[in-house]
Amino acid sequence: MTRHIIASPRDGGEDRSDHVHLHARLLKLTDALFEQLLLEARIDRNLFAPRSVALAVRAQEVAELAQFDTELCRRLMRLLDERAPWTSASTCNRSDLAGDTSELPPATAKPAGRTPTPTGIASAEVRERLAGMKREVAATLKMRPRALEQLVARIGGCDPVPELLADRLVGLRGSEAAAHVLSVSDEQPATTDGDADRAALHTVLFAVLPYVSDWRDEVAACCARGERQPGVVELRYRSDTIAEAVMAGWVGRRCWFEYRAGSEPYGVGAVQIPATAQTALFTSEQHLLEGVVKQLMYQLGVGGLTSHEQRTRVLAALRRRDQRTGPERMRYYFLFRDAASPEDPGVLWHLARTTLHGESGLPGLVLIRMQGQLSDAEADLEECIAAILKPRTPSRT
Repeated sequence: MTRHIIASPRDGGEDRSDHVHLHARLLKLTDALFEQLLLEARIDRNLFAPRSVALAVRAQEVAELAQFDTELCRRLMRLLDERAPWTSASTCNRSDLAGDTSELPPATAKPAGRTPTPTGIASAEVRERLAGMKREVAATLKMRPRALEQLVARIGGCDPVPELLADRLVGLRGSEAAAHVLSVSDEQPATTDGDADRAALHTVLFAVLPYVSDWRDEVAACCARGERQPGVVELRYRSDTIAEAVMAGWVGRRCWFEYRAGSEPYGVGAVQIPATAQTALFTSEQHLLEGVVKQLMYQLGVGGLTSHEQRTRVLAALRRRDQRTGPERMRYYFLFRDAASPEDPGVLWHLARTTLHGESGLPGLVLIRMQGQLSDAEADLEECIAAILKPRTPSRT
């Protein structure tokens, strides 16, 4: 499992994920020193609960922000390392500094000409997504305590509390989280309660999957985009399953997968053109645009007598679905797979961008370039999701 471990000179390289380690260190600060740290780290104070709220709550909020912002996490850890006395019990008394900042360590001078790292908008978006996911997980598992206890026992590392389990799951790789859920799901009996527990486990996985450690940075980068930036995403993966997870995290919904034999699980919002048929689309700009429009007409359930009417109605349907809120929001996307290109993929990718995002194209459609080769972890993830989506075989009595 790939994790970013940040070790300070005092912790001996303790094997803990970075944001959990950061949270533990933040809890050792006084209220005044905590506020000074936010100032030193150039973090927008308005992103967090007011100073009147307990330090434990504010520290958790900062740790969650840093979980999706690697640079911020490193900056906070570096500041804590540079000011080792901040976390030393012998330096000050917590009650003495609670309302007095006169004895705070001096601020480090900022390098001339350096612009502070903007963490506000993007990080707030990610925090909102993460908070929504935790609420969904909690609401689902509070109704299924047996499933909660079984999954916690399987994974380990936390108490049977839904929010803690969500934190534990997002610290895993996607293939690991899916394997754990599938294993516990398979253990459920063929009863009404067993079916309900199984459905709850699947809901939890599809809510958590957009935020796991593998593609967390990609989701954060998508959330950091401005409204006027083109909907273009380049991923270092091959799997359509991962593309759906990233899109779900960007929009703030859980994953919605479809599956058919002979293909990997793919997102409902994906333009469902098989990889084997992708090459034929690129014979010309007109062929590409017409092929995508016709497929979207079918998926969106719209019609039109002429090509102009068809494109216009597809654009309207894309807008309306993207403007909805909550789990009903859907941003449709076209997957370009480098591995399926017989020619230079860069040339065909340029054609896709200029055609589908041109003046006569489909600007409301997100374009995703899948640049990787299929890895073992991606194949494992696909197999687990496919097993979850397949109809269950009735048990023999």
